[in-house]
Parts: sequence; structure tokens; C-alpha cells
Amino acid sequence: MECVGQALDALLMMRVTEGAALETVLAGLLDTFEAQVAALREELAGEGDRLAAKLCERVTAIISRAGGEPLDPSRIVQEVAVLVQKADIAEELDRIASHLQQMRGVLAAPAKSGDGKTLDFLCQELFREIATVGSKISSHRGSGIAVEAKGTVERIREQVQNVE
Repeated sequence: MECVGQALDALLMMRVTEGAALETVLAGLLDTFEAQVAALREELAGEGDRLAAKLCERVTAIISRAGGEPLDPSRIVQEVAVLVQKADIAEELDRIASHLQQMRGVLAAPAKSGDGKTLDFLCQELFREIATVGSKISSHRGSGIAVEAKGTVERIREQVQNVE
């Protein structure tokens, strides 16, 4: 019995050590992802204005080449506003921030059964949000950052698979 007790103590110690190491790795990956999201936010600041100007210019050029009558500028502005709104990623970035906060909360709290499932669900949500961001943006640099961020979420998900 003494030998079994020692083995169980060693097993428990190993699991605690492994859990602490896993927490450190996950925290680092979350930091990386958070930095990528911040880079996206910075890269895409003013993107709506740039997109609106570009779309107005293109619509005007197309109408001019086609020899059509110029459209009412307010009508062009309305259509451009709809397109710019569809490309807005503010909500997705806010949800990403919320999911990151929840994940950090799970990591900071005392371990409990089901934490792995919670973290896995949050990873799915992070991936869904960053994929939506990637599909909405037109910036080449922003697209590159989104692809890197997707890779980071995949690495997070791989590590989360080790959490019980």
C-alpha cells in the first residue's frame, strides 16, 4: 500500500507540474493571439473610410465608362455605406476580446472538471470569429495577420486537447 501511495503521489505531482506547464504555454499562445488581434485592429483602423472612397471612385468610373448618367451622390453614399457596414469587423473583434477574457478566467481559476470542454468551446468561437474577420477584410496585410491568427488558434486548440 505504501508503494501505491507513493505512486499516486508522484502521479499527482506530475499532473500538477504538467498542468502548470500547459497553463504557461496556453497563456503565451493567448498573448500571441491577442497581439495579432491588436495588429489587425491597428491595421484596419480607418479601413471603412478607405473602402468607401475606393468604392465611390469605382462606381463613378464604371458609370463614366458605360456612358451612363451620373447617379445621385446620395444614392452612391447609401450603397457604399451598406457595403462598408458589411465589411465592419468591430463586433467580431469585441467578441474575440470577450472569449480571450473568458479563457484567461478559466486558466486563472482553480482547476475543475469540464475546463477542457469550456476551453475547447471557446477555441471554436475564437476560430469562427477570426475566420469571419478574414473573410470580411480586403487588406493584404490584414489578411496575412488573420491567417497567422488562425494558425495561433489552431495551436491553442491543440494544447487545449490536453486539458481535462
